[in-house]
Amino acid sequence: MGNVESGGIEPPKLPPLDQLLPAEPLLLMGAGPVPVEAEVARAGGMVINHLGPTMDRLVEHIKQLAGYAFQTADKHILGVGGPASAAMEMAMGNLLWPGRRVAFD
Repeated sequence: MGNVESGGIEPPKLPPLDQLLPAEPLLLMGAGPVPVEAEVARAGGMVINHLGPTMDRLVEHIKQLAGYAFQTADKHILGVGGPASAAMEMAMGNLLWPGRRVAFD
């Protein structure tokens, strides 16, 4: 690139980007890093393995709270760590048996 004196291209006269973009945080609907609200960032900040020891401790804690909530001393409260589909599979497996007819909408 040559300089202006030798017939080079002058830099464009453009306003700074902060004058073009709105002051509030942007929601960019494309791939790549995008700004998010702090609350959203905190919610997505920690992931617990649903098959790991942290989830086992959490499930045990919830089982104890469920015993209190349902006012039972029964130790056979089932707490299952897994995706939401695990709960549906467990429920369907206990409600249905071979030969049972089911209608889905």
